[in-house]
Amino acid sequence: MTATTITHVFVPESSGFYRIEADMEINGWVENVRDSSNNSALYSGADYELVGGKTYFVNVGPDKTGDVTLTVEKGKDFTKSAHMAYRYSSSGTLDIRGWDGENYIQTSDSNEGYYTVLRAVDEWGDEDTDKVGFSSDGIPAETSSGLTITPNLSFTDDGMFVIVSYVVKNPTDRTIPYSLGVNSEVMIAGDDSATVYATATGLKMESKTGVSYYLICNNVPGITEADSTWFGKYDGREENQFSDYTSLSLTGEDDSYLTFAFAWQNRSIAPGATQTYTYELGIGSTGSILAPENSVIADGNCGTSLLWNLNASGTLTIRGTGAMDNYEKGKAPWYS
Repeated sequence: MTATTITHVFVPESSGFYRIEADMEINGWVENVRDSSNNSALYSGADYELVGGKTYFVNVGPDKTGDVTLTVEKGKDFTKSAHMAYRYSSSGTLDIRGWDGENYIQTSDSNEGYYTVLRAVDEWGDEDTDKVGFSSDGIPAETSSGLTITPNLSFTDDGMFVIVSYVVKNPTDRTIPYSLGVNSEVMIAGDDSATVYATATGLKMESKTGVSYYLICNNVPGITEADSTWFGKYDGREENQFSDYTSLSLTGEDDSYLTFAFAWQNRSIAPGATQTYTYELGIGSTGSILAPENSVIADGNCGTSLLWNLNASGTLTIRGTGAMDNYEKGKAPWYS
């Protein structure tokens, strides 16, 4: 018996985000949800964004013919500032986007959001890796190691950035070694081959339309310094979640869509203790969120995989791996 596509009609009562799944008892899956007014397929990500009272076609492809039942769950809507928006998706990712007052500015492929990953030692001494899903601010997520992680999202810098904080708590009676990381597939304002640059403060992602998006995980007061930052092809983010970058910029082409990952590594937490990790995502200049004396006034490359930056107080920071370029006395770029 050949598989068929079954089309259901769905009309949401109110506008918002919806999780739509097929009846898995007959191994059905949602192929796509289409806008009935123009028959265009919608991006799903973790949830479909639908307009209340409008008709949508839900195409379901089962492994065998038969009646298919849809499960529809209303998801969380965005919290917005004048420039940014965030929400917790139904799949537990952090859906963070730009906002121009009328439209969302995409920052991840299919709006799937940002994944949180914990690598920790469990009570049997095994090292487990969990994808940690969240449901709301202040609600802790349990993990296989016994640690809990509580997320909190808010706006900073006049709404230009979303600040993400994780509170890691150890409710067990043993000290637990762990590493905590974040990853996402880059798609900036619909550009699936946006260029990613290493910066003094983390990463800059830039679309061909000129929209710039920043990850801030280093050299900013109030941010927890990341131990590693990686970017590369889309299929490498899980393998390289806890790796450091090997190039200073990379542009996606056709089948080389880009992802990034960063992590706080080789940490340890005592019984009953809590530890907090913080990073930021947003649009605009990173200089606007720095105290004047910490503002980066110049930066650049000083080796194949080395970056330098000089702040207003005269502190020179060099980050990366490998050999530094040779300079005559007084001729290094930070002297110019």
